[in-house]
Amino acid sequence: MIENELTLERFCRALAAHAMIVGHPGELRKFTAPEVTQTVADIITRFALGEDIGRPTMGTAGEDF
Repeated sequence: MIENELTLERFCRALAAHAMIVGHPGELRKFTAPEVTQTVADIITRFALGEDIGRPTMGTAGEDF
């Protein structure tokens, strides 16, 4: 039985799936789509919990990106 309680994890998984559908619909046809979507959901969850996700920081003004 599936519970209807919305948890942060479930919300992040739905958000990741939505992002894939909107931003990269072609990715959903690939064999790895579930794993990619889960990875995105994990990153969103970690960010929502305030964890350091190891992303680059903004450089100083005038620095090329």
